Amino acid sequence: MNDNTICIKHNGPKNLGRLGEELATGLLKNKGYQILFRNFQWKYGELDIVAKKDRILAFVEVKTRADSHYGTPAEAVTGEKRKKMERTAIHYMQRFGMNQMDPRLDVIEIKIEHTENI
Repeated sequence: MNDNTICIKHNGPKNLGRLGEELATGLLKNKGYQILFRNFQWKYGELDIVAKKDRILAFVEVKTRADSHYGTPAEAVTGEKRKKMERTAIHYMQRFGMNQMDPRLDVIEIKIEHTENI
């Protein structure tokens, strides 16, 4: 291994998802976002990351894929998933008194691709 090598060890999709959330959190921090909450759960849904930058309150779904067999990560955010995110985001804003913020739903895609013999 050299200095440009990233060693990723995971034991199944759950751990791969956690790794993706770690990478997404780092990306958001590097872009100047403040992470307010991770894995916010409510009876009607879950938000992977809630992040704030200026007046923007970003509700972020993180999708991590080790291959593209089932499509792109963003394609996994269905209409039903979006509705759950919206309801949960509204609940979050009301619960924490953040109704003055400008809400936004985001998806961060983490793709691990290996192209052989190019």
